[in-house]
Amino acid sequence: MNKLPQKFRILQLDDCDAVTRDHLHALGVFPGKVIELCQICPLGDPMIVKVLNRKWAMPKEIWRHLKLSPEEQG
Repeated sequence: MNKLPQKFRILQLDDCDAVTRDHLHALGVFPGKVIELCQICPLGDPMIVKVLNRKWAMPKEIWRHLKLSPEEQG
């Protein structure tokens, strides 16, 4: 993994159940939005992400549902 933070454009949510998808939408996680991976906790889970200027802990299991494209850093 490259240095953190890293920014990604959310392309789609893959294989999410309706409850998980609704929860992600409530947090601002939608296709087309940018999500920033700020920190990975020492044991690799959870990951600290930033969406819409808010940081929160995202379990790796949820992160795996995100189809992402790297954003240009800078």
